Order: sequence, then structure tokens, then C-alpha cells
Amino acid sequence: MKIKLLTQQALTLVLALASLLPLTSLAQMCNSNALMTTPASRFIDNGDGVLIDTKTHLMWQKCVDGKTGSSCETGTTQTYSWQTAFQRVESLNNTTGFAGFVDWRLPNAKELLSIMERSCMAPAINLQLFPNVTADVADVWSSTPYFAPGNFNDRALVAGFSGLGGISENMKTYSRAIRLVRTVPESANLTAN
Repeated sequence: MKIKLLTQQALTLVLALASLLPLTSLAQMCNSNALMTTPASRFIDNGDGVLIDTKTHLMWQKCVDGKTGSSCETGTTQTYSWQTAFQRVESLNNTTGFAGFVDWRLPNAKELLSIMERSCMAPAINLQLFPNVTADVADVWSSTPYFAPGNFNDRALVAGFSGLGGISENMKTYSRAIRLVRTVPESANLTAN
């Protein structure tokens, strides 16, 4: 019992220290004894740059804005202030769209939590599904504003995939990556092509 407690304390310490290191200097660590919260079997990948979550009926961009390729290895991550992120989405939907759809949007904080992999850290995302998540894409804007006394509406929620992952608030003027989402109708046939 004492050894098991010490082992758990040591693991907690290692995880806490690892979350302080830059994401680029640390390989992802996953607890192989834990049940994955975002198993690949829950998602459909038709190879067109999007993933469909069969549990939430959400279609996600596989790569953050600016990156492409099957492993999100091509291009440069684009970052935006919160306001310009909304403008980017509007521009995309009014021009070419993405993967044949023109109804993309910024996900809310709850939706971003749905793709956070709780059995992994640094980054806290399933890299099989959402590859190449590095320090420049670790923080992703949500559409959710942050309100608190004295806040004066200058903050919004961000999903942080570095370290243990989670939701925090940032100044709306900060520059963050975006990963767009759209809702798949409940009546849609969610099977791979």
C-alpha cells in the first residue's frame, strides 16, 4: 500500500513537472492503463481533412488553420486575436469554404473539451486523430466569452492542449490558433466513405 501511494505521488510529481516544460521539448505521455476519452473508433476520417465525431455529431478540422496534409505537416499555423478569428471564419465561409462546407464556426469551450484526451498529456489530445500538435497550436480559441466581475468583456476562453490540458481565459487581444467545427445533422448517416 505504501509503495503504491509513493508511486502515485511520484507519477503526480513527474506529470506536474512535465507540464511546466515547453511542449516542443517533451514527447506525449499517455496512461496506458486509463480508458481513452477520445478513441479513434469514435471518429470517422474520410481523408478529406475533417474528422467526424460520431458521439457528438461534430465535424472537426483535422489540422489547425494554416496547416494541411494527412499529418498536418504542411504550412504554417495561423494565429488570430479572438475578434479576427471570427472574421477568418466568416471569410472562409463566404469564399471557398472547407471540405465542401460553408457553415464552419469557432467551437465553444464545451466542444473543445470533447476532443481533449484525458489519458494523455503534453499534448492532451489524441495525436492519431489530431496530429502535429506542437507549442504553436497548443492554445486554441473557443467562441465562449469569459465574464467575471471587473472583467469588462476583454477575455475569452481558450482550450490549452499543452500539459494536462484544460480551459482557461485569455485576453481577446492575444494571438491563438483556431480549429474549426461544424454540426453534423442528427439524421446524417455517420459511416466512413
